[in-house]
Amino acid sequence: MFDRRFLLFFASFLAVVSSVRCAGRHASVDGMADSLVVDSVGKSFSDSLCSSDVSADFPVSGPQPLVDSIRFFLSRELAGSVSSFYSTEDTVPVIYYSDFTDAEGMMACYAERSFNRLRELSMMEHDGQSYESSMWVGEACETDRFVTYLSQYYEYSGGAHGMASLYGTTFDRRTGARMDYPVDTTKLKALQPLLRKGVERYFMQVYAENGERVTAASVQDDVSSLFLENGIIPLPSAAPYLSPEGLVFIYGQYEIGAYAIGMPRFTVPYKDIAPFLTTEARRLAGLDAAAD
Repeated sequence: MFDRRFLLFFASFLAVVSSVRCAGRHASVDGMADSLVVDSVGKSFSDSLCSSDVSADFPVSGPQPLVDSIRFFLSRELAGSVSSFYSTEDTVPVIYYSDFTDAEGMMACYAERSFNRLRELSMMEHDGQSYESSMWVGEACETDRFVTYLSQYYEYSGGAHGMASLYGTTFDRRTGARMDYPVDTTKLKALQPLLRKGVERYFMQVYAENGERVTAASVQDDVSSLFLENGIIPLPSAAPYLSPEGLVFIYGQYEIGAYAIGMPRFTVPYKDIAPFLTTEARRLAGLDAAAD
């Protein structure tokens, strides 16, 4: 099914992410005077061999514990645009940019390091390919209880295709603490109907995005082709994140299926996922009034 349609869907998916990025920067919470204010900053380097782009929504003002936490997070997160190029055999340590108030310096530091590493790889391989990497970390949504950031990364360093990743990180708006894995992992079996329904919706969306007829049989064939052990859909390795509509699940490339299926993504409404959430996640989602 997906061998000839993934690129079309991925293009539309990136368009959706772009719209989230634009909306997130200007988002505010009604009646909340101290909404998180961010500035979109970035830096790029390029030559005939490679290109590197790093950008982020950098907190300018807001609840200070939240601002401090996200700035610290950004420095660690953007370092991934450099460390991802090193194999497990490399011993080069990751050096984090330590001035958490210097947005432009942080972007320039990681973009340049990423560019230099890509250039090294390109010169070593001599394959004539143009290598590239891009990483964006930005605000997706804010409520009176939580703020969620998205991390989007793409890398091409030779081979048949590049690799991409997309995942979210949710912060406690009051304390700035990062939310732990929000789902009770001991309830995987009971979660199967919700996970299967979500994956099926994802496949249906792919058909719709490409203007193709959706049938129950074709969707079931797609689900049957997944890389599952004993038919059990695992929880994603990247923690699901909170959104105003529900809990968002994203599976990475190759995590539950072939490269061609992309990164399955779906949202489970809170009314359905509530029994499976941790105490922390329920509180941040506003499902436990007594937790305030």
